[in-house]
Amino acid sequence: MSLPKLLWRPSPNFSVRDAKVDLLVLHSMEGSYAGSIAYFETRESEVSAHFCLRADGLEATQMVHLADKAWHVCAFNSRAVGLEMEGYEAKGFPDAMIAAAAEIFAYLCAHLQIPVRHARGGVGPGICSHFDLGAAGGGHHDPSMDPAFMDGFVAKVQAAYGRHDFPAVWDFDDAPKPCPLTPPAPKPLALDLSTIAGLQSALNALGFKVEVDGRDGPQTEEAVRSFQMHANLAADGIAGPVTDAAILKELSGG
Repeated sequence: MSLPKLLWRPSPNFSVRDAKVDLLVLHSMEGSYAGSIAYFETRESEVSAHFCLRADGLEATQMVHLADKAWHVCAFNSRAVGLEMEGYEAKGFPDAMIAAAAEIFAYLCAHLQIPVRHARGGVGPGICSHFDLGAAGGGHHDPSMDPAFMDGFVAKVQAAYGRHDFPAVWDFDDAPKPCPLTPPAPKPLALDLSTIAGLQSALNALGFKVEVDGRDGPQTEEAVRSFQMHANLAADGIAGPVTDAAILKELSGG
């Protein structure tokens, strides 16, 4: 799978999720890539999306963590992840951008455990357009009012998903790189993630609140899932080796 270069430009327009993510929503910016990012960065706009995708399909910018709720589809915000494509509905979209969007959605379907299906009207889990969501989604017509457009897009997502060549994580390209002249990064906290209590303590240290009682249960599983979504990992609620490594990396400031 070839995912675009990913940058991070946080939007102030987000809130805490109160539902499980099960819907991926495709948008048209009805404007430019740089302009839309700048607009989502202003608190006055009161809108945002999780991802913005450039017209050439080679670069994307994440603006809201997957664990948080972006403001893009009104009544569906709590359960949705939004991807904005550069350009205008009336002019159509470059093949390269559509292909990149399909790769991103295939990756998200795999890592968020969302089925690859056209969720028309936002009914059930899956993939839809902003237009699919009607008045409850804000009454927008992007990225197309033609049902064949989304049917074709979902087929592209299915083809990408079928290859099963997903990366472990889609990481930011602009993450700060250590300078060889600076002191080494601090070592991770001495927490034994092989124990439930150690895992709970680590999650608490990262802000994913869970009672440190040494007992596994739904609260711990939900905290693990929230961290996995934050770290763009497979959100299954199970703290395996990849999740443990990501926790330790974040604890060390890496």
